[in-house]
Amino acid sequence: MRINKPDAGNARLFFALWPSPEVQRSLRNIALQHLGECGGRPMRANTLHMTLLFMGAVKRLQIVELMHAAEKVSPSPFAFKLQQVACWPRNHIGYAAPRNEVEELAWLARLLRQEVEHAGFRFDRKDFVPHVTLLRDIVHPVAPRLIDPIEWQVSEFALVESVLTEHGVRYQKLATWQLL
Repeated sequence: MRINKPDAGNARLFFALWPSPEVQRSLRNIALQHLGECGGRPMRANTLHMTLLFMGAVKRLQIVELMHAAEKVSPSPFAFKLQQVACWPRNHIGYAAPRNEVEELAWLARLLRQEVEHAGFRFDRKDFVPHVTLLRDIVHPVAPRLIDPIEWQVSEFALVESVLTEHGVRYQKLATWQLL
């Protein structure tokens, strides 16, 4: 586990998978290809990720305890493919996703929820829907469509802080855990 020391106060946190730079570039290219048709605002390549569990506001004094809960999650490395793009019109989001359920992804998200809940933390109870947000504020939603598959090798997951800056949101990894 690698840890970057957190500051004082509350933190807006989530657990996520972070793609390799190659996968980030592929996803960014897909976003730019669909920008003309959908409108909106493409995500920066270095911010592209898949949220496993959104925690919301967590007291900084509790982050170490949250990290200890995450240490108990140790699935094996796996790979999956992002095979389609689609939109959520209500949220004005365009995203990439697997075409079918990926058991390893669902298992990892479920294990995280169990350990975090067992440690007494509250979190967003929405069902885990694997996706990577590519576009925000879309104007013209498109129907789901297949893309050339993008293979994602998963060897770690991260606890990430969403930090609001004068230039927008910045994501800072607080800790990462290797899948063994």
